[in-house]
Amino acid sequence: MTSMTPSTGQSGARRLVVREDAPLFNADHARCPSGTERRAAITADVEDIAPTLHGQYTLPTLTIPLPGIVDEIGPRRPGAIYQTSEGRFEVLALITDPREAAQQLRRDDARWAVIVRDTLRPNACPFAVGSAWTMSDYLLREGAPAYVPVA
Repeated sequence: MTSMTPSTGQSGARRLVVREDAPLFNADHARCPSGTERRAAITADVEDIAPTLHGQYTLPTLTIPLPGIVDEIGPRRPGAIYQTSEGRFEVLALITDPREAAQQLRRDDARWAVIVRDTLRPNACPFAVGSAWTMSDYLLREGAPAYVPVA
């Protein structure tokens, strides 16, 4: 089966040309296979060029600090009430032990968990969340201080 590609004729009007009649199309198609073969060809080209570029250019390095646990938890302390796009929640407990948090969230990579109750639903059961505090979340009522000073 032959495929058709648009081409411009002598009069400037567009006409269809059979694939076999378009030598540039065939040459480009032969050099650029599709799918994984194409990715392999591109990767090989980059690997061939990389050693020559390495000695001539220094690529800038960018260090992006990962958010810490305190940044991810945000102002969610026991007693706090906050609202997200999913509802309004009261914080019942804050778990910072990774093993306990992993068990509560049923996720091995959990570092912390917050036990909350949805205040918009009567008879709502408490549940654990591990979602990070975002700019769209906002605090309605502050909870207990993070650290209680010793008298």
